[in-house]
Amino acid sequence: MLLTAVEVDLPNDPPHEFDKPRRVYVRIRYPTKAVQLKAHAVAWHTKAVKIRFLEPAIQTEREG
Repeated sequence: MLLTAVEVDLPNDPPHEFDKPRRVYVRIRYPTKAVQLKAHAVAWHTKAVKIRFLEPAIQTEREG
């Protein structure tokens, strides 16, 4: 699930970019299971972290 600019309050809480992407593990929850994947964190702020997936087959979808 992707967060909207309103949900993360971008005008009042702009993201901070990392100098270099940082390797992280992320957990994605699906209705029937949760999976752990490798990713790069590229930016952050107080409510979220922006990531890029390292797995080639990952697709993101916006709900709603």
